[in-house]
Amino acid sequence: MFSPYAAKKLYWLPDIENAYGLKIEAIVEMRSVNGIRADGRNYIVKNLGSSVAVKRLHALARALEQIYRQGGPVCPILRTNHGRFYTRSQENVYILQPWIKGRHVDFTKQNELKAALQAIGRFHSKPVVLANEYARELEIPSLYEKYAIRLQRCQRTLHNHSQLWSQVLDSALWEAMQERAKDSIQSMKEKLIDHRAALLSKSFCHRDLAPHNLMYRSTQKITLIDFDLAGFDVSMHDVYQVMNHTMYLHGWHARDILTILDTYDACAGMSSQDRKLLYDLMTFPSLLIREIQDLHKSWKAGRIKDPEKIKMRIRWVQEIEYAKLQWIEKNRNELFSV
Repeated sequence: MFSPYAAKKLYWLPDIENAYGLKIEAIVEMRSVNGIRADGRNYIVKNLGSSVAVKRLHALARALEQIYRQGGPVCPILRTNHGRFYTRSQENVYILQPWIKGRHVDFTKQNELKAALQAIGRFHSKPVVLANEYARELEIPSLYEKYAIRLQRCQRTLHNHSQLWSQVLDSALWEAMQERAKDSIQSMKEKLIDHRAALLSKSFCHRDLAPHNLMYRSTQKITLIDFDLAGFDVSMHDVYQVMNHTMYLHGWHARDILTILDTYDACAGMSSQDRKLLYDLMTFPSLLIREIQDLHKSWKAGRIKDPEKIKMRIRWVQEIEYAKLQWIEKNRNELFSV
């Protein structure tokens, strides 16, 4: 029997049972979701809150359903008995998904990195066709705009808190990286400003491919989860995200990048346009800019108090950025069609 406290927390339980025709046998409360067992199967119940954009949710669920029915490696959003992709309980929106067994992928292991790229390639290769009213819900701002905003935010951080950053960040290094970032953004803009080229470069993308969003059971069984940021975007951005996470976790290893490029190309194919866009993305100093922002948040929150620790972390990503840029320039013609 539930305690009054538990019953208050689980007010959604009967609404889920009614909407999906389930008899819930057990519940596992987790940080952001609830796991349930019902009718011999395991599911995840996710509370999306009361202000979620329901039309976007329907568009996302329809896209995932199409990919899943084509055998794509995704975790779908299940329909209720009435064919909807959600139900409500006390004004909050809830979705139900299968519980995916396994653990997070380890990008530092070559076999798992390769398997992850094969799964991403299969995911990208599944066509998604939506009515215009739904497709519009999954449109994403241009990639170059996204990176321009990232650079601007970092510039503001360094300018507004120069007393700290003048101690830990070499000004010549930042000027060089800043110019490189501007060149990358301009090159992306020139490629994607052409509407036809932009359409050819886009597919339905995950847009948050960190290791914790790929569930690993074996090299033949990897499932993509958590599509909160998904939409129609440049497919190379998903590939680039995997590169960044791999470099940050494993350091600079050219073998990792070649594994990513070769595996994705063999599975989904990479056009000359794809390779040129990936070159622009890789020459943008994402690791450095992200680290500056993350370290500044930690400094403001008091989690880091010693500037020397910040300097050490900056040195780590700086070494990766330098090694990456040297390798890219050496292989720009052969690998990136530039």
